[in-house]
Amino acid sequence: MASVEVVALVVIRNNLCYHTVINKDITTFYTKNVIKEIMETFSKIIIDKATIGACSIDLESEQNSITELRNYMLYCVKFQDGNGITFITSKKYKERIAFSFIIKLKELDDKALITSMFYDSNEPAKIDVIEKINKDLKELHVVMHKNIESILERGEKLEILILKAEGLSKNSKRFYVTAKKMNRYCTIS
Repeated sequence: MASVEVVALVVIRNNLCYHTVINKDITTFYTKNVIKEIMETFSKIIIDKATIGACSIDLESEQNSITELRNYMLYCVKFQDGNGITFITSKKYKERIAFSFIIKLKELDDKALITSMFYDSNEPAKIDVIEKINKDLKELHVVMHKNIESILERGEKLEILILKAEGLSKNSKRFYVTAKKMNRYCTIS
């Protein structure tokens, strides 16, 4: 992908950061550890203050003085047990996919799997059935257009072949008539 769609994921369990993943492709002035620490602190505060349920926060607000954040969304889900997950993406990332992704992560304990799923989430078709179907439909649409174009080209070629066959048929009839006349005049002795 040309641009980074998923930025960070923080899983909070028992009021502690269970796992944090920051996208490797982010290049900023800060080091990765500083960004990770900021994300973990930010996520703990949000999960602590949030009510049980889901919310999305547009990081483009009047009070936001950091212009780099204005193109991102923060998705947060706090579960009944007090645990929660925050997920930061670009604005073009679909909200439905973000929340369904968070719900999938709720019961996972394997940090390697969580990290793998985080990087897979940059391609929504890998983690969301509806997106996969949409992607497959778009590919099928392209293939069908190519098939229709090739059928039309084949139809044009068939028309040319039919015209040539008709011409050959007329020429063969003329040849037959001419050969018959010639045979009348020729006698074999």
